[in-house]
Amino acid sequence: MEHVKPQSLPARLLAYLAPHRLAVSQGIALLLLTNVMEKAIPWVLRDGLDAFTSNDHGKVASAAQWVILLALGMMVTRVLSRLTIFFVGRRIEFTIRGQLLHALHRLGASFHARMPTGDIMSRATNDVGQVRLLLGFGMLNIVNALVAYVSAIGLMFVLSPRLTLFALIPYPFFVIATRLFSRSLY
Repeated sequence: MEHVKPQSLPARLLAYLAPHRLAVSQGIALLLLTNVMEKAIPWVLRDGLDAFTSNDHGKVASAAQWVILLALGMMVTRVLSRLTIFFVGRRIEFTIRGQLLHALHRLGASFHARMPTGDIMSRATNDVGQVRLLLGFGMLNIVNALVAYVSAIGLMFVLSPRLTLFALIPYPFFVIATRLFSRSLY
């Protein structure tokens, strides 16, 4: 008899994400677009301020219009990215709930006699809900944080590499202090 190695938890979660690759890709693309627009606003403001100091009111008005358009674009793409990725989490939750219900129906009466109903309900509601949050909200925040940090640090290096290095020097100390502080809290 052949022994089947059980999948790791990340592999199982990725298996649930696989049918939703297109939606996840669209959500990530929308997050990227949101961050591009967010990082473009300071550049447009800089041009607007330069135009203001040189009394070029036409360029100031144009810069203001671009900032408004970029902010509106950010609003739309941010909402769409969240809806897209959150719905993936909800669809996966629906799939898992169906699988759980099917598995519970296959179990015999002896299982249901010895397993408290509260434990079954807890797993059917809280645990599956946490998977939805992980694959929806959690994935959105992880991807958004990575994109935001990489793009912000990249933009900072373009503007001033020396100042960026000085700004990043205390970062490792903040990470260590946060870890120590969070350990003492727990």
